[in-house]
Amino acid sequence: MKGWIKKLTAAAMAASLSLCALASCTPNEIDLGMVSKPTMTVQGFDEETGLYTVLVEGLAQNTAGRFVYDAYVSANFYDELGDPINCYASQSIYGMDVDEIWHYVILAETEVVPTDFEVAGYTY
Repeated sequence: MKGWIKKLTAAAMAASLSLCALASCTPNEIDLGMVSKPTMTVQGFDEETGLYTVLVEGLAQNTAGRFVYDAYVSANFYDELGDPINCYASQSIYGMDVDEIWHYVILAETEVVPTDFEVAGYTY
């Protein structure tokens, strides 16, 4: 069941970004400020699937000076050598008022335990 939800979420995100590209809108990373240092914890390991569940969370603020309709925070993960892990995860929120702070929580599944990560916030 988790696999279908993950695929559906990825497809919805891709469709949203494709529509945005057709409409000539571009993401603006400046509009979403990271209020706190994000944290990453490994929640567990599923022996059946061979996947680690990783949780990333933090606080992001709408710094656009205007209401934003869509805001996203994405996480990229890296292994112990600093190489990217083939895992992308994000969370979105619809509608943020000026200066509103959002507690984002991102769950990801990966075959490799990440030792480092980075987050980026953007709006449309």
